[in-house]
Amino acid sequence: MGAPPGKRARVRVAGYEAHAPRTNIGKLSYGYDEARDLYDVEHQGDFSVPDEAMAPYLCETLELTVSELAAWDWNEVVIHLGWREGKALAAWVEAQVQ
Repeated sequence: MGAPPGKRARVRVAGYEAHAPRTNIGKLSYGYDEARDLYDVEHQGDFSVPDEAMAPYLCETLELTVSELAAWDWNEVVIHLGWREGKALAAWVEAQVQ
């Protein structure tokens, strides 16, 4: 059974907002949608992983061994992947604003 629709996107936004750079008054330097638009312009859209490379990609991205990944259900993978993606976008934005 897969994750509910939109869960990965919601977790991605939460991961971004938890790690994104802030102004001196605590507001986000860029909201998630604005940051995503800037990233897409620079990187020409989303990165796509071929099916045959998905397990190695997930192991590397989530810092798991193959046996650890196999023990997770898909819902757990989606949540952690969304968080990592949001955190990575926040790191990219921080590098751009410095």
